[in-house]
Amino acid sequence: MKLLVGGERERNGETDFPTYLKWYWTEKGISWERNSEVPDLDDTSMGFRLLRMHGHKVSAEVFEHFKKGSEFFCYPGQLNQSVTVMHNLYRASQVALPGEKILGDAKEFATKFLREKQVSNEFSDKWIITKDLPGEVVYALDFPWYASLPRLETRFYIEQYGGEDDVWIAKTLYRYSEGAIAGSESPVPEIPVPTLCLQ
Repeated sequence: MKLLVGGERERNGETDFPTYLKWYWTEKGISWERNSEVPDLDDTSMGFRLLRMHGHKVSAEVFEHFKKGSEFFCYPGQLNQSVTVMHNLYRASQVALPGEKILGDAKEFATKFLREKQVSNEFSDKWIITKDLPGEVVYALDFPWYASLPRLETRFYIEQYGGEDDVWIAKTLYRYSEGAIAGSESPVPEIPVPTLCLQ
């Protein structure tokens, strides 16, 4: 759950992430709960991506623990995959380094799975209920991480989730910017927010 919140904060443009991620990361991944020794693909994918994007050395071999044949699973013995788990696996596969075949396999599997769900419009998920899971998945498939800019991604995220109608998004970004200003010794320059035409 903590990683889910950390992942959401990162998508909102915040660059910090839970410190416990570094503490509880193992060569087999990370669990959804710090007292559990059973890692899962969902949290491992989010943690892997966040650690890589913040300059930490993390081995892609961690994903071998979640692969059987050509398929990936969240937990050992799982019979079906989840949209959110495959979405996070897909996002983790985008920070692959040259020669990391396992992440190439993960990207191929997750992309195929998510495109099939898109075509059949089967975006229900057993793990989480989100406001617009189909939109988030389609956005991730259409705009890969390497082709995005953080501020533009934050703007798209706000627009996708109806930022003009949901006060909590504005409050979160305001509190985050107030915290950044309070922790700064020098004045933060005012940066105009570009207006995007999304037709």
